[in-house]
Amino acid sequence: MTATVRHLAQAGALLALLIVWQLAALAGLPDFILSPFQIARHFIEALGTAELYQHVWASLARALPGFAIGSFAGAMLGLAAGVARRRRLLGGERREGQHAGDERGQHDQGRREQDLVAGLHSRVFNTPTRSRLSMRLRTMRALITPAAATTAAAYR
Repeated sequence: MTATVRHLAQAGALLALLIVWQLAALAGLPDFILSPFQIARHFIEALGTAELYQHVWASLARALPGFAIGSFAGAMLGLAAGVARRRRLLGGERREGQHAGDERGQHDQGRREQDLVAGLHSRVFNTPTRSRLSMRLRTMRALITPAAATTAAAYR
């Protein structure tokens, strides 16, 4: 299905919903819900009053500080994580017993971080961790290898 057809189908579904809503409101089902035409009429009338703009400003005044604080905190944490990683990759961070040419310590640290991220990801999104995946792969290899050896021996 092309994008144009998909957009037309979505617009048609929205239009059908509005028509059903309007017909239900005209029939009085239920009587406490306004029809789409009444809502549009009230909205257009409210555009000419200062009350709508006061309410919009009050909502923005509550939402924007939280957005700004969250954006700033996220940017600072992201910057700190990037700087820490760059510093570690450039060799600026040394541990006890770790020498400049010792890549094993850096590899182990990177592996621990990957395992930590994989564990958090598995808890949040309910997906298997790397250790569970590697265990499944080892099990699959153990099952497949004898069968493959038997099949290869049969063709020799």
